[in-house]
Amino acid sequence: MNELISDGENEIRDHINDYWSKPDNLTSITYEGNYVLSLKEDNTRWGLYDNFVYMVYKIQAINPDPVQAVEYYDYVRYSNLVLSAKGEWSLGFGGDSTTSDILDEDGSFNVGNYRYSGYQDLKSFF
Repeated sequence: MNELISDGENEIRDHINDYWSKPDNLTSITYEGNYVLSLKEDNTRWGLYDNFVYMVYKIQAINPDPVQAVEYYDYVRYSNLVLSAKGEWSLGFGGDSTTSDILDEDGSFNVGNYRYSGYQDLKSFF
């Protein structure tokens, strides 16, 4: 699980470095927890055959204009997870990770002229 936590944080950092105009304004990324969605036996819809885990992170930053602290929640989703006999999660064949901005168009908000991909609180996240 520690590897997934670290990989998820790196995914979010990479996204921030690629898309923020001022990535140095990132203050912190803190792992908050996860939830797992597993394949149901009666699932017959194409494309829904994976197990998923959503790794949830709190992101803190300084918004450049207006200058103010911003705190929000984001996630990284891992697909095709396999649970080992030891109770450890790992990516199975064809597994991948995706950040919320790709999956969730409604999961964003603006502060001034800056858009943040994520949720302002955990209540709106779920």
